[in-house]
Amino acid sequence: YDYALIRDATNSFIPYIKEAELEFSICYEDQTVGIMLNHIPPYFPDRAAAVAHGVEVMQWLEDNYFTDPSYLKFDDRPVLLCFGPQFFNYSEWLTLFEDLDPQPHFFPLKYHSAPKTGEFDWPNPGDGTAGVIPGLNAFYSRAAYYGWEEFIGAAFPRFHDIYAEAGVHGSYGYIDDEGSYGTYGTSTYSYTLERALQSDANIVQIVTWNDYGEGTIVEPTEEDGYLYLEITQGLRKEYIDPNFSYVAADLRLPVRLYTLRKENQGNPTVMAQLDTVEDYLFANNLSGAENLLDQIECTKLAVLALAWLSSPGNDNWNPSCDISQPPDNIINFLDFAVFAENWLTSTP
Repeated sequence: YDYALIRDATNSFIPYIKEAELEFSICYEDQTVGIMLNHIPPYFPDRAAAVAHGVEVMQWLEDNYFTDPSYLKFDDRPVLLCFGPQFFNYSEWLTLFEDLDPQPHFFPLKYHSAPKTGEFDWPNPGDGTAGVIPGLNAFYSRAAYYGWEEFIGAAFPRFHDIYAEAGVHGSYGYIDDEGSYGTYGTSTYSYTLERALQSDANIVQIVTWNDYGEGTIVEPTEEDGYLYLEITQGLRKEYIDPNFSYVAADLRLPVRLYTLRKENQGNPTVMAQLDTVEDYLFANNLSGAENLLDQIECTKLAVLALAWLSSPGNDNWNPSCDISQPPDNIINFLDFAVFAENWLTSTP
């Protein structure tokens, strides 16, 4: 139901993917076509018309994405994923791909039938934490059995969905962030990521779809800090590039930039400085980005100092500096303590 929103959001960040010299690929969810066919009134008169729509979608993907130099390709063929298939059958997928040149490397969700190059793995929350090891074993054994030259491994930190709590539908199940993984330790994320990096998978997918709704977050959070990004850094250096130069402190820079942008929307001078920080990050000038962020945050300390010991009615009162928890209508050491606690990590 949200294809237009997802398309617009995707198109908005693709230019930044290119600026960072990264690649992207598309995952198509064909259950949408089934929803359109069964809609009242239906969008298509019959299944043949729905297949014709799928052909048009594939052509659109080729025209808008597959030919992009930044689109992920294996041997010059675009990589396309599908969460399913949940509507089109095997012969219909052949029809969808027939006029594409070149035809994509197609990766459906594991255990789904399609004219595929390989499959991508996915957590099995219904099997619980105890099912993580058997689930990964089964997928990698499946890849070896079928002799896939390309397939996509999966890494995930946990699976704790909110669907039952939110009254949407029943829970899919739970995978805890820690389990018993033998020589791999207890971290579910470390275990799944390390297994994927040790495998013959051409791509390792970090499964963060619906992440805050399903608990698969690897982004910084109050609960876990930068833990999962730091694990990713460490294992990348161990398994992919021993000369990988980035360190944990570097992960804080984008969040500092993001936080300052949120707080300075009405300040064009600071926003211009933050644009420069962004340019530095894309140019891999991390020291320049950090120095400029320090200067901007130091200016905020000066703002706090100007409002020191003020309260409503004073000439120097600044309500944005009343950051104690809870706010108490005076700028004093309680506010400075909050400021100091967040110094150089996030901004209160």
